Amino acid sequence: TVTVRLTTRPDSFPILTLKKELRQMVKPQNDLFVCLDYNGAEVRTLLELNGEEQPLIDIHEWNSRHLFEQEIEREECKVRFFAWLYDPESEDVKNSVYDKEKVLDKWYKDGYINTPYGRKIPVVERKALNYLLQSTTSDRVLSKAVLIDNFLSENNSDSYISHIVHDEIVIDYHDKDRKLIPQIKEIFEDGYPCNLTAGKDYYNLKELNI
Repeated sequence: TVTVRLTTRPDSFPILTLKKELRQMVKPQNDLFVCLDYNGAEVRTLLELNGEEQPLIDIHEWNSRHLFEQEIEREECKVRFFAWLYDPESEDVKNSVYDKEKVLDKWYKDGYINTPYGRKIPVVERKALNYLLQSTTSDRVLSKAVLIDNFLSENNSDSYISHIVHDEIVIDYHDKDRKLIPQIKEIFEDGYPCNLTAGKDYYNLKELNI
C-alpha cells in the first residue's frame, strides 16, 4: 500500500484478508507454525516516536490504568484509545506519553510524513499520524523479518518465514530448531514486547512459553 504495508494481488493467496475460521486450512510444511506478533504495535510505535519507555505489560491494560480519570476495562480502553488516536479533534486522552502534536511536528513537514526508515509519503494532515504509525510499524516488522531470515540461514535451519500478516511474522518451524526460538524472539522484540504462539495450523494457535 502507499504506507508500505503489505497487500495482496488479485492472483495471490489472500492470507491478509482470509477469514479467521478459514485459517485452519493453512498448514505448515514442517512441524508447526510459530507466530510472533507485537503487543499493541502501532501504540508502541507512537510511544517510541515520543521517546517514551515501553510498558512490559499488555499495552491496553497499562492504558486502562493510566489514561483516563478512573480505571476502565481493557476492551473499553481499546475502543476509546483508538477513537482518540486517529481523531485530530478528540481530547479524550490527556497523557503526555502520547503526544500526537509533538510527533507530527517532528515527522510531518510540507504535506509529507518523513519516517524513521527514510520514507517520504505525501498525505493530508488529518491522515498524517495514521500514515506515520502504519508505515513505521510495517517497516519495523519487515526489517525484523529480514534479520530473522538471515539468522535462520546462518544457522542452516530447516525453518523459514512462511508469511507476514501486518505486525505478525509466521515461521514454518522445524522441531530441530527448538534452541533457536529464544534468539528469534529476542531479534523480533528489540524493546517491543511480543506474543508468541504456535499450532499445527494457522487458526488453532496456543501461547508458547519459553
